[in-house]
Amino acid sequence: MPDNFVSVGGGNHAISDGVVIGGEGHRISGKKIKSKDYEKSISILYGFFYVGYSVYSTENLIIYPSIGIGAGRFSLKILEKGSLSFDEVLKGPRRSTRLSNGGLLINPSFGFDYLLSLKKTEKSSTGIVIGVRVGYIFSPVKGNWSMEGMEVLQGPKIGISGPYIRFIIGSGGINYGKD
Repeated sequence: MPDNFVSVGGGNHAISDGVVIGGEGHRISGKKIKSKDYEKSISILYGFFYVGYSVYSTENLIIYPSIGIGAGRFSLKILEKGSLSFDEVLKGPRRSTRLSNGGLLINPSFGFDYLLSLKKTEKSSTGIVIGVRVGYIFSPVKGNWSMEGMEVLQGPKIGISGPYIRFIIGSGGINYGKD
């Protein structure tokens, strides 16, 4: 299976008096590994609730460490290649298997967000947010493997873990709190 993946996701956070509170969710799909008889693929879903604090900010830039807590699910799909008749599938339906496990995730990170102002008034500024988040996801509690609700014994104790660099683009705004 591949060592590196690309994730796509979404999230949102709010900042008040330097405190950053938010949430995010991601989906990762690995490239399919094909052999003569089988096709294998990995997919990962995970999400976090996080809290941080601004250590540096200007009118348009914020730098903040944060800690996230969440959960994730790791799935491995194995598909037998070939063509079958409908009756052959009914006689031997186990031509495809999806194994999965999940667990608790912890995510310490460091974020840099810059607001490229497109509309500015005396009270607020809105525009495009460009950012980078650097962190590490680790899985202190790993779940058991299952296959369509049935427990699978003696599977490897693996979790969603590793370092990441995330590039962020979205919309955002700042309220200056002026009356």
